[in-house]
Amino acid sequence: MNIAIDLRCLGGEGHAKRGIGKYLLGMLPELFKIARDDSFIVYTWRGSQLERDITNHKNVEVKYIGNVFFRKLDNLYSIRRQRHFPLRNFARVRADVFFLPDIFYGLYNTMPNVAVLYDVIPLLYEKEYFTYNLRDGSDFFGWKVRDRYRKCIDRFEYVQHIISISQASLNDLHRLVPETKKNPYTITHLAAQALPKTNQPISHKVRYLLYVGGNDYRKNMTELIRDFEKLIANRIYADINLILVGNDFKESARAINKPFWKKLDSSKARKAIILKGYLSNDELAQLYASALIFVFPSRYEGFGLPVIEAMEAGLPVVANDNSSIREIAKGAAYLAKSPMDFVNGIEKLLSDDKLRQNLVISGRKRAKQFTWKKTARLTLDALKSTAVTGNSV
Repeated sequence: MNIAIDLRCLGGEGHAKRGIGKYLLGMLPELFKIARDDSFIVYTWRGSQLERDITNHKNVEVKYIGNVFFRKLDNLYSIRRQRHFPLRNFARVRADVFFLPDIFYGLYNTMPNVAVLYDVIPLLYEKEYFTYNLRDGSDFFGWKVRDRYRKCIDRFEYVQHIISISQASLNDLHRLVPETKKNPYTITHLAAQALPKTNQPISHKVRYLLYVGGNDYRKNMTELIRDFEKLIANRIYADINLILVGNDFKESARAINKPFWKKLDSSKARKAIILKGYLSNDELAQLYASALIFVFPSRYEGFGLPVIEAMEAGLPVVANDNSSIREIAKGAAYLAKSPMDFVNGIEKLLSDDKLRQNLVISGRKRAKQFTWKKTARLTLDALKSTAVTGNSV
């Protein structure tokens, strides 16, 4: 079987360092290994760098398309139009099935398409994701941007198979685009990345809570600062710090989630909040090894990969009971039912060693149920069944 993959989404820093990048860099090497009798043609922008684990397989051929000019123009087109140039504009693809890890890059209509669904979050929080501040301070609701985004999500109606990273995401797609209910689908949960083993403590000897992830609206980081302020107002926990890790916590990222930065700068707990930015796997492993609790206040997740990674690393997790987090972490993490319960959860884990240990054990056990090999196997099954039947929807 010949499988074509549009991997242009890995050509930029944004996706490569966030969820889509972790998904592809974790799943694809396993897919190429278990499908050694099949052939893969990977398309990416000329001048972009792909990880060695992706390209170093005998059954994988990489085809570089376009040039630096088109890559930059495509990025601008994405920002302005909420879509990308279709692959058919640059390459004549011949394969049994077309695998699309990012549906915003467009379908290939001459063969069956299998597309990955991560979430439909911007359509669930339209005001927060499609409102822009004008120079005079007024708000403009970006209905054009919203409609363009919606049209890209509507493409799922026309794919021959949907691969969803959670049942929660698929349920929301079915609710927003009812026509997709007729599409064949597969649920392929994600897995934790394999962090290096480390016995070395971090350089600064402090007690701290840890957060790893993004900083857009639904991540709820402004509320996390408020919760942290409440926590350390208690004299018992006054020495605890909060470490925030992620590409969105660099000083250069202050345009992202401005209310968070405003709250951070004015917070009474500012000196106890440490921003780390993007870290290597070695640095991240050290932080996981020494943290007290992993805190994840997100309002909504397509999957919630950081939760699985924290449980794999042996950290007890406090998260909100919503979306896919409930699906992947129920019984293996403290899932808060309300904002006040989130703070209570942190305090309970800090004061109850038995509860902490129980969650560490159940978390590790739960995390082991998610593997990239399992994700790859389900993905391959979906690709093969679609190629054979050519399911038309």
